[in-house]
Amino acid sequence: MDQNDEPLGGIDTSTSSEWEQPPQDVDLDAWLGGARPVRRSITLYARGDLIGRLEQLVTLIEQSEGSAERAELEAEAEQVQAAFLASGQVFTIEARSSEWVDAYRADCVKRLGLKLGPKTGTMKDQTEYFLRMLAEQIVVPSGMTYERLKRLAEISEPDVKRLIQVLAAANTEAAAGMSVVTRDFSQGRSGAGPR
Repeated sequence: MDQNDEPLGGIDTSTSSEWEQPPQDVDLDAWLGGARPVRRSITLYARGDLIGRLEQLVTLIEQSEGSAERAELEAEAEQVQAAFLASGQVFTIEARSSEWVDAYRADCVKRLGLKLGPKTGTMKDQTEYFLRMLAEQIVVPSGMTYERLKRLAEISEPDVKRLIQVLAAANTEAAAGMSVVTRDFSQGRSGAGPR
């Protein structure tokens, strides 16, 4: 064999029995019976208006080093932070196949008259399509509708854009490729900080 034909790691000449084990037999019907679509989650916060006050308080706290007012500012900051965090809602989106997405798109064009083509499409129609598809795929909280997502977009368009990003990830990324699957959760118990 020519040296240029060798793999970068060299040729494996080991005789280790671990590499010679036959593939495991699997009951594929049972495995497929337990398979479920990918679900992705994100937390959105209803009280985005509190971020500005929290930023002000952080600046005031930093400027009040050594003053008597600092403790009051820190207490208010903790209250504002708690109110913000309490307004959180987890949204979970369940993946759909590309076949389902294509059929849903065709249905929106036919049933609603949306123009979604690259040359004839409009931003308004594209947005409506994504909001409608998003409403179909949100499984938590239940009862999500196009109208509610449209209302959320009027209040906080960046949050809807984040939901659409999660939708795209759910529909296109394999479950095993998500970093949360390989995360070491024991670090929290051992006192070690996040990586």
